Amino acid sequence: MQEFAGFWKRTRSLGESLGWNVTPGAIVQLYFQHNPGVSASEVFLSPSKRDRFLFRVTPIPGAREKVLAALQQAAGKVPGGAEVATSKVSRSGGVKVDVVEVRSTWEDVIGEDEPTGAMVEDRLYAFAEPLLRAIPSR
Repeated sequence: MQEFAGFWKRTRSLGESLGWNVTPGAIVQLYFQHNPGVSASEVFLSPSKRDRFLFRVTPIPGAREKVLAALQQAAGKVPGGAEVATSKVSRSGGVKVDVVEVRSTWEDVIGEDEPTGAMVEDRLYAFAEPLLRAIPSR
């Protein structure tokens, strides 16, 4: 898991250049937070389930449709394809919030060809980059 965290270097750098505060999660996830210029309060990026490679965006109030439309368009640029859906997730205190999720699979993002570390880093970036750039400004 520690080795995997190193594969996020390009993606973290991109997030920071776009104005996000990027922090690692407990396992292999990344959190993108505190970017006042965009229509999202948080992005959660998680490859921790083989069948669900997840890019979850929490839109700011009133921006759900705008974020959904932008991510639907960007999902077509993700290698291997991805599906976009809305849902509600529970946060602290049991509060449910709207999110927009872009989902793919481990195989579609990373591949099944036993990639090198550099290839994994490039493929993670190729998945996240169009999605991060697509989040609309306020």
